[in-house]
Amino acid sequence: MKYELEFCVGCYLPEAMRVARALLTSHAHDENFEVVMVPGEAGAFEVRKDGLTAYSKKETGRLPAPNDIELGMLQTISPKPARKESGGCC
Repeated sequence: MKYELEFCVGCYLPEAMRVARALLTSHAHDENFEVVMVPGEAGAFEVRKDGLTAYSKKETGRLPAPNDIELGMLQTISPKPARKESGGCC
């Protein structure tokens, strides 16, 4: 199982670290488990599980609450092509 956290480093590094820590803690003994942190474009905060979107700030308009990632795993959002946002950070 592979989680990928794509996020705007300038805006959301602390939040991404919180999510990564929660995932690592809740899956500490799972086999073949990994969390990959990927610097993303301005304003990005996306969580993918095995290539499918489990949480998207673009879809919700907000950062995830603690249980949003787990709920997203149950109700996976279909992957959509990335769109380029203009402007500065967030």
